[in-house]
Amino acid sequence: MKSVLKSSWMNLESRSTSLNVKVCQTWTEVTAFYTTPGFCRERMHLFFAEDLDRGEARPEDDEDLEIVRWARNEISAKVAEIQDAKTLVGLLLYLQRGEAGDAHKVG
Repeated sequence: MKSVLKSSWMNLESRSTSLNVKVCQTWTEVTAFYTTPGFCRERMHLFFAEDLDRGEARPEDDEDLEIVRWARNEISAKVAEIQDAKTLVGLLLYLQRGEAGDAHKVG
């Protein structure tokens, strides 16, 4: 299900604005998963963003975002601190992709 999308896709554009990203040249869809199977049908889509330029964050009123920057070699040690499943999925797949020697740059 790997696909690469340019930043003109509206939902990804608005997401990048919330996250303090001014411009993202390429979004790569990594996977999709259900947040609580058996309870609801909410399906999350995970993307990796590349070629980012910083901008000013503009989260929605009901968004509580914290931007944390870690070097790739720090992530494994920090995973135990994270309580949000979506973040864990994203970080673990990010690390796995790097360990697999994937030619696709993710960080």
